[in-house]
Amino acid sequence: MKLDGSDLRIIAALQKNARQTNLALADAIGLSPTPCLRRVRQLEEAGVIRGYRADIDRNKVGLNLTIFVGVKVERHQDDEAAKFVDTVTRWPEVISCHLVSGDIDFLLEVVAASMEDYEQFVLQRLLKIRSVRTCAPTSPCAPTRPAATCRCARGYQRLGWSHTSAPPHSIACNRGAHDARSRRPERC
Repeated sequence: MKLDGSDLRIIAALQKNARQTNLALADAIGLSPTPCLRRVRQLEEAGVIRGYRADIDRNKVGLNLTIFVGVKVERHQDDEAAKFVDTVTRWPEVISCHLVSGDIDFLLEVVAASMEDYEQFVLQRLLKIRSVRTCAPTSPCAPTRPAATCRCARGYQRLGWSHTSAPPHSIACNRGAHDARSRRPERC
């Protein structure tokens, strides 16, 4: 799907506030409501808009600890990697799982209520996966930018915005996002 300026404005506006009404969205981007809704539905059907999510303050729900865990696996065959990803992305403690290059194979973002809960996660779950060779945790001091924030540089350039003048927005790609077409939870 080729995106035009209206599509990019819709995306930016929804990333800022996905709960706004179609009327408010249409007004914000300069379209009438019917074409605006049609474009939103086309963006959803094309998979450009993958879902909508709530941005939760982890500390307020008792998840006071975020740890990034570098994982090295024994074998790199496709089926082993797929099994590892399928397993860890089913666990509620794993917020995201990324295949990376370098000394580790995967980088997991893990949340826990306490260090004891994290230790149980590692000992009772992560290290029980047969293909896991090593895991190395790194604890962030403080987030410098919300996890689901991104700037779409090419889109902004087409709209004539610089990276400093573009509106902030977030992309729904974390665990718990909802698929826009089926309303089912999706995994990254």
